[in-house]
Amino acid sequence: YCFKECSNLESVKLPKNAKAIGNSAFFGCKKLKKIKLPKKIKWIGDRAFGYCEHLKEVVLHFQDCYIL
Repeated sequence: YCFKECSNLESVKLPKNAKAIGNSAFFGCKKLKKIKLPKKIKWIGDRAFGYCEHLKEVVLHFQDCYIL
């Protein structure tokens, strides 16, 4: 729930060593338009990007990832 419902969040660039995105981490971030996911991401939680109505670009750089 780290950024849940952050109404002014428009883009996210996670650190290179990030390994997971928790459940509902960006849930309801209605202005979120873009997120860049690092190579080390192995797990993306349930509803991590739920209700991100303006999310148009997800940059992926990983090979093995479990997405709920």
